This record gives sequence, structure tokens and C-alpha cells, in this order.
Amino acid sequence: MDSPGPWIAILLSLSTLAVVVLGVGALLRARAAVIPLSAEGRAEFAALPRTPLQKTAWLGFAIGAALGGGILLIYFAGGGSAGYDVDPAMRMRILALFLASLANFTLFSTLARTRADERDRAVLGWAPHTQAIAILLVMAAWCTLLPIRFHDEGAAPTIFFFLMMGSVWLVYMLSFFVGLLLGSWVAPRHGQG
Repeated sequence: MDSPGPWIAILLSLSTLAVVVLGVGALLRARAAVIPLSAEGRAEFAALPRTPLQKTAWLGFAIGAALGGGILLIYFAGGGSAGYDVDPAMRMRILALFLASLANFTLFSTLARTRADERDRAVLGWAPHTQAIAILLVMAAWCTLLPIRFHDEGAAPTIFFFLMMGSVWLVYMLSFFVGLLLGSWVAPRHGQG
């Protein structure tokens, strides 16, 4: 069996690219509907300090991205799926980072919800939209690339279903924070802030 490492790299790259394209598209659509601000209004808006919700979202995203990067580093440094299959220590390290990402999401999403004022509640509404779209894109990538890669074998190795679940979880977590950041960027420009 060929090494699935390149296919995983392609899958993760395409998923990341899709999320970036989606985010840029959302920003461009939001920018088109912006309430025009005077130069003074733009300067005043740019000088505003970050809200507690924005700080929470940035910190949650940074820690989550670091945990996701750690998972990828351990996976590829340990030999990819072949190493994952035979090395229980590698599996436990990856599982520990997945669990740490769960704790990260639980902590920072709870902080985001408890720190929310009226304006931030509108911002919180952006998160489920970005999460749904990001998860659909990741699942579409997995469900398209796995059958292409393992068509001749008739079935994908079971490791990929764990990795699929983990990647969906990481994208769910990261897209929540991206949704908060997008929402906090767009809401004031639409007269909601």
C-alpha cells in the first residue's frame, strides 16, 4: 500500500484553502454591505480597544491552532498513518492533544458566552454559520479524497476514521473562534455596534 501521507497533506491543504476562501468571500460580501464611515469614523473605529470577546476569541484560536499544529507535527514526524497504526505512544499523544483542544474550546467558548453583552450576542450568532460551512467543507474533502485514494483496496484503513473525527473536531473548534472574529469585525460596520 502506498503511503497515504501525501493524500492527508492534500486533504488538509484543500480543507484549509476552502476555509480561507470561504472566509475571504464572507469578508468581501460583508465589506460590500458596509455602512460608509467618514475618515474620522474609521480612525475612531480603528482606535477602539479589543473587546473581551475578541480577546477571548483570539486566545482560543491561537491555542487551538497550536494544538492542531502539534497534532500534525506528531502525526507526520511519527511516520504518518503507518506510524500511527503501530505506535501506541503516538496515538496517546495525539489523543491527549485532541482532549486538550476539547478543554480549550470548552473554556474559551464558555468565557465568550459569559462575557457577551448585547452587541456580542449578535457576534456570537456568526459562529454557528462559520462552523457549519467549515465542517461541510472538511467532510466533503474527506468523503471525496478517501474513496479516490483507496478505491482499488475497496475500503479505507480504520485509522482515517479517527483522523476524520479529529479533523472535524478541530475545524469545528477553530471555526467557532473565526466566526467570533468575523462577527466582531462585521457587526460594527453594519450599524450593530
